[in-house]
Amino acid sequence: MYATKKVEATEEHDAFALEYYVTEDEMPLGERMSVLSYGVEIIMRGRLQIEASRASFLFSSKAQAEDFAAILAKDATFPVSLAGIVEDIMAGQDIPQTVCEPKVQCFTASA
Repeated sequence: MYATKKVEATEEHDAFALEYYVTEDEMPLGERMSVLSYGVEIIMRGRLQIEASRASFLFSSKAQAEDFAAILAKDATFPVSLAGIVEDIMAGQDIPQTVCEPKVQCFTASA
């Protein structure tokens, strides 16, 4: 796990956690060759539900994926938003700023 944001319960919603992961996959380049590629995964865990989204094959280095995960965690990005953000980045747009709940606490896990 790269980072976790915990959101406390309010009158509108139960408490939940957003977990951010850096993923590693092998990207095939032919029948006998592949390279490592990195991406991110966001998992939202609540009392009654789990929602997840993964974007693979985004970066050629783990450091790039960690930088991206840090931005997603800082902005409290939800799984449902990940695909749209990746599409925007691939189109050359800046990463959109996401409004997060005021009681979000971020804990960065050591790698």
